[in-house]
Amino acid sequence: MKIYMKKFLTFCVALAASSTLALAAVPVQCGASNYTLATFATATASGIAGECEIGDKIYSAFSGTLPSSLVFNFTGGGTSSGSIYTVTVDDATVAAMNATDNFTLNYTVAIDESQIVGGTNTMTQVGAGINDSSAANATNGATVTVNNGTNCTGGQVTSVDAAGFVGSSPKCSTGLSTTSLNVAESYSYTSGSNSITSVSTSVTQTFTATSATPEPFSMLLLGSGLLGISLIGRKKLVRK
Repeated sequence: MKIYMKKFLTFCVALAASSTLALAAVPVQCGASNYTLATFATATASGIAGECEIGDKIYSAFSGTLPSSLVFNFTGGGTSSGSIYTVTVDDATVAAMNATDNFTLNYTVAIDESQIVGGTNTMTQVGAGINDSSAANATNGATVTVNNGTNCTGGQVTSVDAAGFVGSSPKCSTGLSTTSLNVAESYSYTSGSNSITSVSTSVTQTFTATSATPEPFSMLLLGSGLLGISLIGRKKLVRK
């Protein structure tokens, strides 16, 4: 009996420990933190290890030729169907983005399955957008093109500058089983006054209900509970 109790105790400890490690591995939250490309490149200095998470989306592997003064802002949340997550590259000075005739931005966005309960999420659409602060300069030839390398026509979607914010329509379809996207974005600006304030890329998700699978926190509670029960049983055996 003691042998079985010892094995059970070992199993409970391992279960609780593995669940704790899963919880500890969650990346730093993105938020609207005004990260630059250099922030992601200098992982040790920034403390974000080259990636960040918002909702159930993990953004990583950032690279490109965009100006160093441009900053990233991340928005989104929720795990339900139709939830939209957006990465926006902002130009606070309304100068750097318009001073160059082109730049590129590459990154990966992946779904963190540990954040989803009772189903699975897939990224089913990708869109692009341009924000122009001046209606008078809405014909300045700016475009942003996003290539997600999946099932879009030509593998890309393009937004052309106009007054206010203009998003690509229709958005491109990525297929129903996409849980990770390698985004390659290019920006070009051919002429006009300085009025482009930001460009953005968005993903839209679809939630599919399945039989529930315990997430790390539930596994931690289960392991801790079983551990407590086994310790009580062990004490009773020792007393006998």
